[in-house]
Amino acid sequence: MENTSPLTLVVPEHILGPLFVSANCAKLDQALENLKETAKTPDGRLKLSSVKILPIVLDLTRSQIFSSNHYILLLSFKLLRDLCAGEILNQNCFIEEDGVNVVARALDLINFDANSSDEIIEIIRFGLELLGNVCGAGEEHQAAVWSQLFPVVFKDIAGLRVKKTSDVLSMVIYSCCHGSSEIMRQLCEVPGLRIVAEIVRTASRDGLEEDWLLGLLAKICLEEAYFSPLFFMLSTTGAHEQNNNLKETGDIFTLENGFLLSILFGSLNKKRDENVSKEFALSILGILKRVVTVVNFFSRGQSTLPTGAPAVDILGIQLTF
Repeated sequence: MENTSPLTLVVPEHILGPLFVSANCAKLDQALENLKETAKTPDGRLKLSSVKILPIVLDLTRSQIFSSNHYILLLSFKLLRDLCAGEILNQNCFIEEDGVNVVARALDLINFDANSSDEIIEIIRFGLELLGNVCGAGEEHQAAVWSQLFPVVFKDIAGLRVKKTSDVLSMVIYSCCHGSSEIMRQLCEVPGLRIVAEIVRTASRDGLEEDWLLGLLAKICLEEAYFSPLFFMLSTTGAHEQNNNLKETGDIFTLENGFLLSILFGSLNKKRDENVSKEFALSILGILKRVVTVVNFFSRGQSTLPTGAPAVDILGIQLTF
């Protein structure tokens, strides 16, 4: 079979053949696009699972991990994401074929930073969306994703502070934690809270498009009573690590502190009939006592929240609590 696309020159024939046949196309990029269209419907995903197309796409992904041309990797992630959208046969196949490791290696080997190209950001985003779809299949899938990407890969992605990737990272972490007390326990230790803190910093600057972070923070701060360490991790002086726990080291409050409080107030406001934990209430009282010592009560500014002054905002939100 003749390979007519320059993008496929380094792709083995045993991968190209099944893709071309299933897509009825002899160009790799167009074949992946055709298969992606098929995978948009439940019937299409089921049809592609019956011909075992997912292992072929994973092999293609493996062959592109070290390539300097990321276009085929991007198309592969898009197709894999759609194949695993609610189709249990493909989700199980993804785990059986060590798909999580393939995605983790690809994300780990890509050289990305705050100045990464749009293409790199898209690869990260679609890779995360793929893993989020896989997590929807249950505990085994959640554990596989968590064990491969936490904390190193999650930390690197959170450190980008890019809204497109940060929002989806919240979704993956929330999906991993859903129903798993062990994964939630690990998230609430220092390395996990540092990841969440980076996501909060990004959201406080760029806003939110989805509600995944809201649900994640409700779990951490209201259900698991880790509000205080996360709050002080977001302050200017922050917190230092001691025996895998966080100890507050200062009273310099930030806009991120106010943003966290506003999110939690919104969550509680929707659940007025539910009680908050004793730990959360005591934490709020403790911060209230500390913030009044740094607020300038003689200055005048706008009366509505947010005022732009972190300490004033925090005091105002706490009084609303």
